[in-house]
Amino acid sequence: MKLRPMLTFVGALLSVPAFAADRISMEVGEGVHWSKGADAGFLRYARDMKFPNFPEQPAFYEFSIGAWDKKNDNNAIGLAIGIRHYWDNFHLEASGGPAWAEHKTHVSATHEQFVLHIGGVFTVDRFEFGIFQSHYSNAKPLLGWDGRNTGYDFLTFQVGYLLK
Repeated sequence: MKLRPMLTFVGALLSVPAFAADRISMEVGEGVHWSKGADAGFLRYARDMKFPNFPEQPAFYEFSIGAWDKKNDNNAIGLAIGIRHYWDNFHLEASGGPAWAEHKTHVSATHEQFVLHIGGVFTVDRFEFGIFQSHYSNAKPLLGWDGRNTGYDFLTFQVGYLLK
């Protein structure tokens, strides 16, 4: 797995004041489906937000950077908007948004990607532990891109730290 993009992202996160973010997290896991056998790692920076017409719905936006290896070797950055639903110390969350992949591969023929991220999280004090499914694809059926759109899929374990 390529570490340079992740180290750059960690440096950027450390330069942000602690009060400016709600969560910093790291995910590691394996590729599934067409990405089977790949090792993946992601860093995420999330901040709470409110939807104007849904004030009671907990929402967030997040910036992510990730890398995976093997035959589908790639790096990606993404910006997503998501929602959460809470039950005491457990919550489900789902997010989606645009992403950019460094390489065009036989799995996705474009740099432009769309990322979907869904999972369950358990909170203990200021730490969060979660399991997520992530999907990167070029959304060819919706956006009409040329080329293949198999997509990249990952099952990951997340450890996060709440900054507020």
